[in-house]
Amino acid sequence: MTDQEAFESEMSFIRSAGIFFHLDKSEAYVSIKEKNDGVKMTDFLILRQSSGANHEETLVEASEMLVVEAKKSAPNPENQVGFDGFLTKIQEQLTNGFFLGLSACLGRNDKAARELPDEFKNLNLAATRFELVLVIKNHQDEWLSPLKDALDIKLHSLVDSMPPIWNLGKMRVSVFNENMAKECGLVA
Repeated sequence: MTDQEAFESEMSFIRSAGIFFHLDKSEAYVSIKEKNDGVKMTDFLILRQSSGANHEETLVEASEMLVVEAKKSAPNPENQVGFDGFLTKIQEQLTNGFFLGLSACLGRNDKAARELPDEFKNLNLAATRFELVLVIKNHQDEWLSPLKDALDIKLHSLVDSMPPIWNLGKMRVSVFNENMAKECGLVA
C-alpha cells in the first residue's frame, strides 16, 4: 500500500479516485462514540470534483460525494436472519456517515470541521450529488442485485424522502464487489 491508497476490508481504495475523509478514524467519530456507545460509522467520504474546480477560497463545485462502506464479506441474501442484521448495520453506517459528513461540511461539528479537507469545507452543497456506496470484497455477482434492492428499501427514508425536503436531488445507492469497484476506479 502507498500513500496513494487507503486500505479498508482487505481492499486498496485509490486516493486518486477523489479526496478522502476517513470518518471512522476521525476525532469527531471517536468523540461521538465515547458519548454514545454503539453508534456505527461508515469508513470514509470521497469527494469527486468536476474538472476545472478552483481549490482556493471559492466554493468548490463537485460532481459527487460518495459515502463509502467497505466489507470483507456479506451474507447470502437468501439467509434472512444474517442478511437482515447485516442490512440494518449497513443502513446505520451509511446514514450516520452521510449526516456526520454533511454536519462537518456545514461547520456544525467542530471536531469534524477541523479535520475535514479544505475541498469539503469549500464545497458547494447545492451543486453536489450524493451516493451511498457499499463495496464488498468477497461477494458473488448474483448476490449483488438482491442486496442492492434490499438496501434501497432499507435506506428509503434517506434516499427517497429526505432529498425532496432538502432539495438534494435523488441520492444513488450502489453495491459493488471488488471487481466492479476496480472497474469504477475505486479499488486498485
